[in-house]
Amino acid sequence: MSKRGITPLIATVLLIGFTIALAAIIITWGGQFVRKTQERVGIESELQLSCSQLNFDIDSVSCVRIGGIGVPITTKLDTVRVSSNTAQAISGFILRAQSNRTRLIVVDSAITTPLPPFGAATLTFTTQSPPGWGTEGVGEVQAIPKIISPGQGEQVCSSVIINYRTSVGDGSNCQ
Repeated sequence: MSKRGITPLIATVLLIGFTIALAAIIITWGGQFVRKTQERVGIESELQLSCSQLNFDIDSVSCVRIGGIGVPITTKLDTVRVSSNTAQAISGFILRAQSNRTRLIVVDSAITTPLPPFGAATLTFTTQSPPGWGTEGVGEVQAIPKIISPGQGEQVCSSVIINYRTSVGDGSNCQ
């Protein structure tokens, strides 16, 4: 009769042991998950703060007209002049150009040297325009900055977009 009382005791001890082991595994995993989430949120908030402090302008846009005598005249975006009004360097830009009517968008990402704090640079648009694009002129140019984020490399500040709308008489030669 004394042997029958030991089996439930051993089962209870094993059950408690498994419960403690499982709880330790879950707490370890949960702690790592929370730490990684905190790190990621901290990096993202630091990037957003850095992006929100950016202040730059598109000063001018120039275009080149191509074609004539039997070939339709098209307008190709040539250069974009940007200037920084902030103490943070901008490592690059994504440039988007939109034609006046067709709503086609050409995207380019070109900068040879970073835009220094409170500096200016002329960006050359290197992307080939799709066929038929630009026959009615370049309507709008957008610049989206990129910055170097510590530990993350180059990051795009998609929340900061500067628009430049070309118009007749602005000297851009884009109409």
